Amino acid sequence: MSQLLILRQAVIDAIKAALPTFGVEGHLGRFAPADLSRFLTTAPAIRVAILGLGKGEIVSDEGAAPFWDGEVRLAVYVVTRDAGARLTRDAAAMAAVETIVLLAAGSSWGLDFAFPAGAADGQNLFSDETLSKGVALWGINVPQRVQLWPAEGEPDGPLSAMFVGIDPETGAAHEDAYIGPIDGVTVTVIGDE
Repeated sequence: MSQLLILRQAVIDAIKAALPTFGVEGHLGRFAPADLSRFLTTAPAIRVAILGLGKGEIVSDEGAAPFWDGEVRLAVYVVTRDAGARLTRDAAAMAAVETIVLLAAGSSWGLDFAFPAGAADGQNLFSDETLSKGVALWGINVPQRVQLWPAEGEPDGPLSAMFVGIDPETGAAHEDAYIGPIDGVTVTVIGDE
């Protein structure tokens, strides 16, 4: 399995444990206020995405396969709505953001290929759309240094098969709903040399 997927799932699992009243799932990329309609029924909700890879370097130890050492850009999105007399959406979002920032501080998420996370930063994504939908939306960025190694027993190079899942039915719980393998598709990662 992809180390990036393992990393995202480890972050999801840690947040679920810390904030059990939130629906926590993976997300495909940037979260915009226009995405809110799909998540209103699950609020309070948290979505975790891997937005990209920072410039890394190829490390080659003598006798071992080369590996990539660099920074992954993790994003965590928090969506809340008013919960009656308990907490306002604003208070619930800020409490969740604070919990996530402290959870991420120096965390390697229990993974041997991840190093302690850098300092997270966050942004309140308040807009006319969030106001009209009655929700609060925050985005948190977590810089995470990792080393990506070739999988044992698998050849180095492009992926050999591709499967497609259609959001929101993605992840291990929905593997039977995936389409694939898709023949004739080769995915190759092209980076700076």
